[in-house]
Order: sequence, then structure tokens, then C-alpha cells
Amino acid sequence: MKFSIVYNRLILENPVAVILVTLCLIPVALFYSFSFELDASGESLVLENDTSLNYYRQISQKYASDDFVVIAFKPTTELLSDQSINTIRTIRDELLELDNIESVSSILDVPIIYESGLKLSEITGKLQSLDSVDINYDVAYKEFKSNPLYKELIVSKDGATTALQALFKRDAEYDELINRRQQMQSSIHA
Repeated sequence: MKFSIVYNRLILENPVAVILVTLCLIPVALFYSFSFELDASGESLVLENDTSLNYYRQISQKYASDDFVVIAFKPTTELLSDQSINTIRTIRDELLELDNIESVSSILDVPIIYESGLKLSEITGKLQSLDSVDINYDVAYKEFKSNPLYKELIVSKDGATTALQALFKRDAEYDELINRRQQMQSSIHA
């Protein structure tokens, strides 16, 4: 039998039955929808025996965490006004007080290269930042808008919004579990 003939006999010739069955299935689907879970993590999207993933894990164990969150901040006043700078400083300091935050990068922390008058090849010591004393806000603003290192990364194109990046501390227990799982899978495949 052709699919179209079966479809016509079961579905199209029995609309009342189809509607009743559908109405009965909707509450069942709603009931089970609350226990539905979808793992959309990066771990679920890659193959476990992927050599690139294994290499990435080896490298990431040696260096800082790559788990972070970016927080956009758009002040009600000028971006580099004292009020905005103080608000950014407060946000940064409160984030640093959290147990799982390792560091926070913001416009307060990045070096102001134009202010120093040095070329990148000449930089050896600690440069000034917005947290430094006697920093020229106009020069800093120009830096954030035009320097290719910061342009549209730390300050928006219109110069009204900035971003803070909070880097999370490494989760040693998670890393240990991933390593144990890899070892177990390696021993199974060997």
C-alpha cells in the first residue's frame, strides 16, 4: 500500500479520532516536558575521542581557565565620567569578592599606550591605566576608540558602552572527573 492511501484512510477520513488522540497526547507531553533536559554544553557537542579536544584539554590544564562571562555596562552619564568610573570600579571589586572569580578585566585595568608615548616594541614596565593617578581621560577615550587592541572590544563603536570580563577560577573537581573519564575511555579502547 502506498503511504498516501494509508494516510488518507487513517488521518483524513477520521478527523474526530485524530483530534481526540492529539488532545489526549498533549497533557502527557506537557507532564513529561518538565523532566526534559537538553545538554547543550560544549562537552556534548564534540566526540570524546577527538584528538583536537584532547589536545585542547592538555593545553588548558597548563594555563588559566577559559571560562568567563562578559558584562556590558552602559552608564547614564559619560563613559569616562567620575560617576561611571566609580560604578565600574564597584562592579569590578564586587565581582572580585566572589569565590569563583579569578580576575576581572575592564577599562580600568588595560594599559593606556598612547599616554605613555611608547611603541609596543618599547614597552617593558607597567603602563598607566584608568586606575593610575593623573591619567588624561581624553587620551584614554581616544585610545579605547582607535587602538586596534581595544577598538570595539572594550568600548562600543559609539563610545557609550563598555564591557567587563570576569574570568572564573578553574574547577579542580571537574578537571579531575574529565581526566578520569578520559583514562577510562582510553583503557576501554585499548
